[in-house]
Amino acid sequence: MNHLPSTITTAPGASSSVLDIGGELGRLLRPKSVESVFSANGDFWGTRERWVVPSVGQELIPEIRQQLAALEEVLKPAPRGRTLTRILVLLRHYNTKVNEPEIEEMIANDWAEDLEEFPAWAVDDAARKWRRTQKWRPSIQEIRELCHRAVARERRLKERLEAILKRAANS
Repeated sequence: MNHLPSTITTAPGASSSVLDIGGELGRLLRPKSVESVFSANGDFWGTRERWVVPSVGQELIPEIRQQLAALEEVLKPAPRGRTLTRILVLLRHYNTKVNEPEIEEMIANDWAEDLEEFPAWAVDDAARKWRRTQKWRPSIQEIRELCHRAVARERRLKERLEAILKRAANS
């Protein structure tokens, strides 16, 4: 079976890295169905995907491992200094009270700790979205939420690839 090459790129101006998995593996990773989810009073909450872990032949295992390694690279957390620099630049766009150096260091450590799981591109994306849509200084939680949204697709694909490998190992 001939599989199309799969690549990971970061598109200029894109909201996140783009993972393009084609061929048979791409088909296996797609959800079986997508349904809208509403609250009891009819408010739209989003969508829910239904995906079932497929059985795969041994011929797909090398491609799955290759894609998983690529995703792990894309999702690799940014160096602490890089994250702190991005956040410092973001916060400088907003009027902020200058604190004692010890307090500033503690605040910076909180930001670094709370964003340590995210890749640089996700933190950049969150900062860009915040600058363009909000008029007030962000909280850590608000930037974390934007980072979670930025990496959601890649994390979902990674979880699915891991589930396929686990099922193949147990077969």
